[in-house]
Amino acid sequence: MKFFLSFSLLLFSFTLFSQNTIGKIITSTGDEIQLFEGKKKKKKMSKMENGCDCQNTAKNTILYINAEGKVATFKQKEIDKLILDKGAVYCMDATQSGMGSASMSHSFQMELPEEMIYPSLPISKKGLKAIQTVLIQNDKYVLSLYQGANMSHTIYITAAKDGKYIDGKFNYFEVGYKKGGEQSLAAIKKYFKGCDEAMSIINENLAHNKKVKRFKMVPVLQGVMGISCN
Repeated sequence: MKFFLSFSLLLFSFTLFSQNTIGKIITSTGDEIQLFEGKKKKKKMSKMENGCDCQNTAKNTILYINAEGKVATFKQKEIDKLILDKGAVYCMDATQSGMGSASMSHSFQMELPEEMIYPSLPISKKGLKAIQTVLIQNDKYVLSLYQGANMSHTIYITAAKDGKYIDGKFNYFEVGYKKGGEQSLAAIKKYFKGCDEAMSIINENLAHNKKVKRFKMVPVLQGVMGISCN
């Protein structure tokens, strides 16, 4: 009877815990690391902010909850892609540097409305990689958004097949504005000219901005996310 009770409790605990996975990391070597739910834990967890299931840090690392229920760290340069389930709370650091070694750090939290795949893509011609959000993808190119330290939002264009750096370092909020932003937008249209859905959203934003004052303008790429036009 004791054996049956112990086995039943163990099976129940295993079943309950196994339901709490919120995604996985695919490493650059093809290994899979399961991520477990962290947002419902009441105690403040070292390193990771309260309410987060997975945290993208300003130090280009990913914080997650491992199978032991502890916060673990993984370098973004060693990640092929981060896959998060619908409902997972994804946090992104917004660290602002201060004088000397002082800094202020907090993160933006987002409960995902659907499964999201965040690939690790180049943020420099030298091959340095970081987790990014795919905005547009066709059979040749990927347009992605990198959210880094100091609340930077940078756009990159990479090759779809081999992930090679093509173009970028465009400021997300400046695309379509003034000379530099107009050149950035022209480059985006060049690589994704056949993507009608994305171009329609961009043109709607441009039309809106022509009718309103500066403080009511929206980013030209607002609403462009996860669009596939293969």
